[in-house]
Amino acid sequence: MHVGWSDHTLVARDGIKAAKVALMLGADYVERHFTILSADKTKDGPISITPMLLRELADFAKLPNQEQMAMIQKEIPEWEIMLGHAQREMTHTEMLNRDYYRGRFASLVNNVWIYNWDETQIM
Repeated sequence: MHVGWSDHTLVARDGIKAAKVALMLGADYVERHFTILSADKTKDGPISITPMLLRELADFAKLPNQEQMAMIQKEIPEWEIMLGHAQREMTHTEMLNRDYYRGRFASLVNNVWIYNWDETQIM
């Protein structure tokens, strides 16, 4: 099974921290928006990385996991907080989105469809 991380964090505020943590934790793929334009010149600019950041992320991905962990602990001391909590109440907007997107996003696990809001654990 392959695992990916779709990163839509704000580049000006967060850089590529979340993508690096995802790779350190074992993500096989990272999806980021990419631009050669300035952030204010494209609709996706605030969440798009530049060629320089893409190179940094690619170089990080090639490092052995122990080196990745050392870099994360030094550069992103709050990385564990970024993981959030396994259980939390959904917001009103999330509930509306869940109902709207129901049936659109799911994973087939052992011939059973698991939706991203199901409490069933995928393991």
